[in-house]
Amino acid sequence: MRTDCALLCDAVTVRDGLLHVLGGGVGRVRRTQFPSLLENELALRLALSPDEIEGVHSIEIRVVDHNGATTSNLNGEFTMGAPEGRPADAEAFLNLPVSLRQVIVPAPGIYGIEILVDGTRLSRLPLEAAIAPGEQ
Repeated sequence: MRTDCALLCDAVTVRDGLLHVLGGGVGRVRRTQFPSLLENELALRLALSPDEIEGVHSIEIRVVDHNGATTSNLNGEFTMGAPEGRPADAEAFLNLPVSLRQVIVPAPGIYGIEILVDGTRLSRLPLEAAIAPGEQ
């Protein structure tokens, strides 16, 4: 399995199998105080090999600080099932919206958002948290 796309954004939905992204590519958030809620979402597109399509998969999203310590994490599961009309030996793609709105960012600094599926890290997105201008 691999990430075909991972994008931190203001909002994401999936409709008719398509990711609808608002304000994609967030890499820096400014907050008036810390700890603070992240208040963003993750647009995730996974590519599954033919032998990964069936079955239940675990997913974990971790927010880690610059030292690699986990500050927040979300855990869940997903299933896909064989897409209709797909050749048996072809990859399949799954679009997932993941809400990170309730994730807490403890302090200003440099973070990473790690995406793990079945215990394997597939992607890491950089994130900088900063005090909003005029609020120091």
